[in-house]
Amino acid sequence: MAATQTPPSAYIGLIACIVLCLLFGLLFYTTNSRLTEALEGGEKIAPNATLPALQTEAGNLRTEIRKAEDEKSARRADLARAELDLVKHRTSYANYIDLVSATATPQRPRETIFGTDTQSKASPWKITSDLVTAKNAASAAQAGAAKADDNTRFQAMEDAIKKRQDDLQVVLQEMTRLDAGFKTDQEALNAKLDELNKAKEGIERAASKAYGERATRINQLEDQIRELLELDLRFVSEILPVGEVLQVNERGDRTIINLTSADRILPGMVFLVFTYDHGHFVEKGLLEVIKTTSKLSECKVTSLVDGRRLPMARGDKLGNPVYNPQRPPVFVFAGEFAEYNRSDLADFVRAAGGVVWDKLQPGVDFLVVRGDPKDRSDMERAQAREFQILAITERQLLRFVRPAFVPK
Repeated sequence: MAATQTPPSAYIGLIACIVLCLLFGLLFYTTNSRLTEALEGGEKIAPNATLPALQTEAGNLRTEIRKAEDEKSARRADLARAELDLVKHRTSYANYIDLVSATATPQRPRETIFGTDTQSKASPWKITSDLVTAKNAASAAQAGAAKADDNTRFQAMEDAIKKRQDDLQVVLQEMTRLDAGFKTDQEALNAKLDELNKAKEGIERAASKAYGERATRINQLEDQIRELLELDLRFVSEILPVGEVLQVNERGDRTIINLTSADRILPGMVFLVFTYDHGHFVEKGLLEVIKTTSKLSECKVTSLVDGRRLPMARGDKLGNPVYNPQRPPVFVFAGEFAEYNRSDLADFVRAAGGVVWDKLQPGVDFLVVRGDPKDRSDMERAQAREFQILAITERQLLRFVRPAFVPK
């Protein structure tokens, strides 16, 4: 490469900087000499100078000093700018030298720069070419090694696949054999199942026929039993004892009984007095409770069947179908009544400690009916016979309750 000439602008700038520096130095020297001479008394003061004149001259000197300092500062700023321009020119020159050095080629490893024989740097093109060549060689080597490794691995995989296919073929053959055996067994089981279903249908038909025959026979026997027993509605003829008489006074109109307030005995309650004669129920009369305590109760005699032959005595039994200390008896009313309506009778029973239900069902103790030719409770009577429930007439019930209000 031919030697490169220095740009003329670089020399011109350098010369301009030198000239400016000389001018600034000369000006600074002249101004400084004048100021020094004035301050040190180089200029003589006139003997006849007045104070105002001296003050005026001093002011003028101060003004000149300030102007000189301002000019000095301006010259320093210009010098700094000149030095900055010089640095820029030097940097441009250095970059130019590096650019020239970087353009060397393999055919010209050395260059003459500004009259000096210089070793050229390796060019980017050369570096790139060498790197590409090295990379291509490495890639070719890796490709060869990978191809050999792939051939080895692929062969092993093909062998494994062939072995797996052979094993699968064996399994398929075994499955075919088992499937054929399963179909044979399934056909045999289906035939056996059909046979069992036919036998089951025959047994069910025979059982259904036998059940129908037995049900018919049972109905016939039940009809015969009803005809033989001639079941009819049973009315209350005897009352279960719930207490007894402890004492009777001399006149025979007052008694003491063993029922107390703890037994839910209330004044106004009525009890039938009876006894048993050789196992037969014998009625004696009625008592009404007039006073109760925690130990006993006092009663008055309201009626006697036969005071001379059957007087009340100690040990006689007491009973009331509406009262039971263990469990309140349950009543159901049917049809119309002669003396009171159904609502009044129900209130009488509840006041005496009984319970009233609306319809007959298991658990009912008494069916209350009118009990005369005008009775219209045939349906309830039939149900009472079926449930084996005792019946009591309106007149019997009124013996054991005391109406406490005017009937409706």
